[in-house]
Amino acid sequence: MGYVLIVSLPMVVFFILLSFGCYALGRHKGQQEGRAMFAQSQTVVADGVHMAAGGGGIPPPPVSPHYQHPPAAFPPPPHHPNPIYPKQQNGINVA
Repeated sequence: MGYVLIVSLPMVVFFILLSFGCYALGRHKGQQEGRAMFAQSQTVVADGVHMAAGGGGIPPPPVSPHYQHPPAAFPPPPHHPNPIYPKQQNGINVA
């Protein structure tokens, strides 16, 4: 015995319109946020001096040419020239 699923045409049209409305409103809101972020990132000229709209922030510290990375928590694995380790049987290498 099977199940009967009733789908009405007005309900299908309603969900199509609802999904299009959500898409359009989300796209509009995303465009507004994008424009606001773009406006904040632009520079402002005041008295002939270029300044960032957000205040500029702090420049990064200079990097020494002799900078050494901190030591690793675990040493790297030992290097083996041959990645295949053959078995030994009675002193003879067996593949």
